[in-house]
Amino acid sequence: MSVITVSRDYGSDGDIIAQQVAKTLGYHFVDLKFIGNILAQYGYVEFDKEYKSLPTFWERFDLERGNQREVMVTMLNQVIQALAQHGNVVILGRSGFEVLRGFTDAFHVRVQAPFSVRVKRVMEQQNLTFEEAEALVKSKDKIRLAFVEEFYKVPWGSIQAFDLIVNTDKISPDLALPG
Repeated sequence: MSVITVSRDYGSDGDIIAQQVAKTLGYHFVDLKFIGNILAQYGYVEFDKEYKSLPTFWERFDLERGNQREVMVTMLNQVIQALAQHGNVVILGRSGFEVLRGFTDAFHVRVQAPFSVRVKRVMEQQNLTFEEAEALVKSKDKIRLAFVEEFYKVPWGSIQAFDLIVNTDKISPDLALPG
């Protein structure tokens, strides 16, 4: 297997699973920070900010902002495809499952958990109150859903795009790792 993409719900521990899979297999681990560093080398320094936020109601009418987001997604797709060509890589998020949909040597994994489980994990991991954790999980879910559906026209909840789905409420992250 040359490329593994890991898409996950916020708080499902998919990031931990992706890091461990890469380490176990001796693959390169690619996440938001890694891709942000590559895009910054090509002059796109606003990647983190753009990727982690939704345009406001009025910003949606801003043609320049819309064009910037389109350029960001085009550059993101090119980076993901180049990394896939390199091979032996685990790509965390960034809609890798859709960008590499036609690649025969890509294995697409979705890590998920029920909302209440994710809120509890975020509370514990980030030392937040229930209300803070709930608001954070809702916000992250909304941003991810909007990004995937806006730029890739794929329903975020669709399971057809994935080769494997792991529910970390039923299977702990430790059990989801390769042996």
